Amino acid sequence: MTFYGRSRISGSKRELGESFSPHHVGGTCFQWKWLTPGNVVLVIVGNLDQRSLLKEVVKRYQGFPKKQTPSSESRCSSIKRGFKYSVLQGDIHQSWVQIGFPIPGAFTQDWYACKVLEAVLTRGQTAFLNQPLRMGKPMTHRISSRSFVFNNVGLLNLTLVLDSENIDRAEVLTFAQIERIKSGFLTDLDLQRARALLEAEYYVNQESLLDLAFQLARYEHLSNFHEWRDYLKKIRSVTRQQVISVARRYLNMDQCSLLEYQPALTEKRTFSEESFREFLKLAIPRFLQEMVADNSIKRLSPQEETAISVDELPQDGPQEISTAGLVSPLKKFSILRGPEVWVKERRRLPLASMGIFFQGGKLFEGPQNNGITDLMARTIVQVGKSVSTSDPALMFDSLGVGTEVVVESDFFGFVLHGLSKRFGSCVENLVEMLWNPRFHEEAISAQKIYLSQQAKGLLDDQIRYAGQLFLEAAYADHPYGRFPYGTPSVMEKLGRQDLVQWHRRYVKGSRPVVVIAGDVEGSSFAARFASQWKRSVRSPVKIESARKVQRLTAPQHKEGKPRRWQQWGAMAGFLGPVASDHRLSAFTVLQHLTSGEWGRFSVVLRDRLDLTEILVASHRRRALGGAFCIYLSAANQKRELALSGLKEQFAQLTTGLISQQEIDEAKRLASGAYLIDIQHCRREVLEIAERLLFGQSVYDIRNYLKKIEAVNTKAISDVSQEYFTPELWVEAIVPVAAP
Repeated sequence: MTFYGRSRISGSKRELGESFSPHHVGGTCFQWKWLTPGNVVLVIVGNLDQRSLLKEVVKRYQGFPKKQTPSSESRCSSIKRGFKYSVLQGDIHQSWVQIGFPIPGAFTQDWYACKVLEAVLTRGQTAFLNQPLRMGKPMTHRISSRSFVFNNVGLLNLTLVLDSENIDRAEVLTFAQIERIKSGFLTDLDLQRARALLEAEYYVNQESLLDLAFQLARYEHLSNFHEWRDYLKKIRSVTRQQVISVARRYLNMDQCSLLEYQPALTEKRTFSEESFREFLKLAIPRFLQEMVADNSIKRLSPQEETAISVDELPQDGPQEISTAGLVSPLKKFSILRGPEVWVKERRRLPLASMGIFFQGGKLFEGPQNNGITDLMARTIVQVGKSVSTSDPALMFDSLGVGTEVVVESDFFGFVLHGLSKRFGSCVENLVEMLWNPRFHEEAISAQKIYLSQQAKGLLDDQIRYAGQLFLEAAYADHPYGRFPYGTPSVMEKLGRQDLVQWHRRYVKGSRPVVVIAGDVEGSSFAARFASQWKRSVRSPVKIESARKVQRLTAPQHKEGKPRRWQQWGAMAGFLGPVASDHRLSAFTVLQHLTSGEWGRFSVVLRDRLDLTEILVASHRRRALGGAFCIYLSAANQKRELALSGLKEQFAQLTTGLISQQEIDEAKRLASGAYLIDIQHCRREVLEIAERLLFGQSVYDIRNYLKKIEAVNTKAISDVSQEYFTPELWVEAIVPVAAP
């Protein structure tokens, strides 16, 4: 359910007798004006009886007043001219750069061309900005883009996250790449990649029924749902010249806004709008010449432009989307002296996901090589500084398939996700990459830089930072408690030979678990692995041989570096059972029993006592011992009261005084969250793989919801009494720095 022309706003519940600030009164008046039933566009998707549903809708909504259409004064009718430049500073470790350009309103011919232009710039490993900014010697930690679109105007926003010393070079390169497109440097391969990735994105946004409903409602607001239905046809009709034309028309300096948000400890920038624009004007031509000289720009010949012929590659799966929504049961295919391949076929959308997972890795790292698993895995799929048509990354992008590296405490893996039409060709290339990695020194150095940037990003995220402090306090010097991106001094010393040996032990020397979900034929995909993995005798890594987790004997407390943030944050809780424990479903129910809109901890600590503004429960599954913890954040003066209140709430769980109604509601929420989560192929692959790697059977996976339903008050009380005891309490705090 969405509202015409406005976003839905949700706030904390207040009693009518409370005093309201002018800001709250204004917000309430805004809601009374716009968030009314008459402004509703109601979209319902799913397995429902249409006739009875329509009858109920008419019964409930008939007679509501008509919607109030926004006046023309409330909409942006013109684009302000002039280059805008601003600088902010704060308590962060990395710089953020936001670059914005106005674009046309939704569903015009230029709007579709701008969508392709955005994909050319930022979608895929070989995108115009990703390749030079993140490959070779990475200048940025993350590059992303987003379009904000209204009826008659829009905004294209580019986001760069990077180390402060790279900010000038990264900004110049970004504008230089835009100038390349405006000058006509755009190949058929670029368009093919952009269209394929937009098509994959279009279908990914339909995997979740909630996302699909939101898309339909949004399109109906802006125009009508027919535009959504015709989206791909219009994207495919965009030509090279149209993309160049909209780049020239809309991505101009005199319409650009640029914001830099930098660490407080860096030297403050002294640019004015005029001087910064002059700096770019002088730097861009020189920078383009340097890029050509050091081969940062790979100019393809006409023969190379058409070297990847999608039509020549074998197709996988049916040619049309099945309207039946068929979902087959999980199947197992065994390969002699090879991996077990698990397949979950479903035909609703032309998407597929596949993951190849290996046990061990980080769990067997020591102080002398902490971070080697992440470094090895990311170097395997590293894209080179200059890309040729023979590079797998270019083929993946051109077929609308993305790659992802997954590194967890107990396992690591590689995931493909995208269009299913020629998914098999991407699978074969990924397997070859895993079997014969190059491990070039340049790629290793690039990934070391990337991981150091990731580490800085963790320190700027209060939830992740508090979570890492919690793990360090709970697991001490066990591998589960080590910093996830490696020790800097150790990472510097790791070389090619170290990665080769680690790869030989945990990739070539182990038997992987392969999980495939989506629009695929299970038997044909299993056959693809038979010839590529039957090369030597392999055996699973024995997790039980790793170092055991020590049970705590006293409460643990850890504080991070004080930050100049508005609120303190904390992660607090207890160590839990091993991932193979049959009582794990009780912890899943506990997660929904304690937090969420109506969770008992949330209701007491947030709504009644007003001790915290954010409260989120999480259950971390680990092969050798997991954890159940709560993240909470509030004003600094409420810190001790909030933590004491949290301890009291945990203590009440051990008494068994929990109503059956609470348990039933938590089970309903747990089941719903699981079903919503596995609507995404990628999430289902990760969920199945994790359970298989933790020793669960097909029966366990298929009957997961039955296990949730079987949880009762006694099960909750039993695990609470065993694990939620005062001497096992762990708390980690990110304090607020003194003014």
